[in-house]
Amino acid sequence: YKEAVKMFEAVVENDRSNYKACFYLAECLFEGKGVIKDFKRAFDLYFIAAQNKDIEAAYKLGLCYLDGLGTRQDYTQAVAWFTEAAKYSHTMSQYYLGLAYMEGKGITKDIPRAIQWLVHAAKEGVVDAQKNAAICLEMLKHYKEAATLFLAAAQNGDAYSMERIADYYAKGEHVNKCDELANKFYEEAANQNNYIAQNKLAY
Repeated sequence: YKEAVKMFEAVVENDRSNYKACFYLAECLFEGKGVIKDFKRAFDLYFIAAQNKDIEAAYKLGLCYLDGLGTRQDYTQAVAWFTEAAKYSHTMSQYYLGLAYMEGKGITKDIPRAIQWLVHAAKEGVVDAQKNAAICLEMLKHYKEAATLFLAAAQNGDAYSMERIADYYAKGEHVNKCDELANKFYEEAANQNNYIAQNKLAY
């Protein structure tokens, strides 16, 4: 990576309008690949790339604002950049945008809109999106759809979702009652130290 960093540094020094070089150098600085981590420089370079419609750079700017890396923490700016990337079907931007609407961070809380963005990411296999979309669907009493997403997240290894889908199977609500599947998912959740599942198995 050191040679790549030198090359990108030379290109950026001569031509800061080369936004692809700016992006790749930012990635090295952000990840500490071939160079010491420098979030401030990475942020500045991501900004140049994002202004040139680089979708991955827009996503990375969102992360920088979300976590206060290389810049002040600013949830509103994070949402703005995640929105920009999400419009172009950037999966993780869709996830973080959905989370923002779910939690009301940087934007007004809006559960239906949270579901819209989380489901996009869920369909691409983002496990936390599957889980959080299911939680939001439960808030709106869309239990059948919630069960489908809890099952997907459970099958992808999420302990919370294992415990929740086990409840659905145990009660036979919105899915066919199945004690065998309920116990299977309770046990799998318990093995991941989910204390609610552990307590349910104890009784």
